[in-house]
Order: sequence, then structure tokens, then C-alpha cells
Amino acid sequence: MMFVENVTLYVKSKKISMGGSSIVVGPHGDFYGSSGTTQTIVDYLPEDQEAINLLKQTEVTYELVDLTICSFTTRLKARINGIKTPTLVLNGRKIIGIQNIKQALKDIET
Repeated sequence: MMFVENVTLYVKSKKISMGGSSIVVGPHGDFYGSSGTTQTIVDYLPEDQEAINLLKQTEVTYELVDLTICSFTTRLKARINGIKTPTLVLNGRKIIGIQNIKQALKDIET
């Protein structure tokens, strides 16, 4: 197994809020609604969720950065550095896209 450090996964989530009620888009495009108090429900975009699941299956410790809810400064730095989601930063190397992330994680395991 390859030595890894400073692992960060950049993803985006989605949530739609309206007044005192919220509409949340589920993983299969389903809509869920609630009235009254707005709940915070995080639903990641499909490729981003797949990247999260892949990392959870490994023994790699990583930082998850959700560009939807992080600070403006973090979003700005990500944009300047050309981060699109999902992006895995592994040992200082940017790996963009789910197929490339799969390959990189496969390479780590061997």
C-alpha cells in the first residue's frame, strides 16, 4: 500500500429551501418536502457521493470539503486552484473526476 497523507476530497451538496418549508432532492431525483421548521439535509451530487463511498471503503483518512457550505475563502481558493467536483487531492496531486479517483485509489491499494 502506498503512503498517503494530506488527502482532501472536494464535493458539492444540494438543498432547496423555501420559507418555513423545505424541499430536498433525494439521491434518485425524488423530492421530499416538509413544512414548519426547515431541516438541514445534505444530499451530495451522484458523482460526489460515489467518491465519498469509495474513500469510506479504503483505510485512507481524508478531509471532506463541501464547497456548497464551506466558507467563501475556501470556495475562492478552490476556484483559483481549478477544483471541480469531485476532486481528490492526494499527496499534493489533484485528481479530478470519479474515473480518475477510482484509478488513483486502486493504485494506492496495490
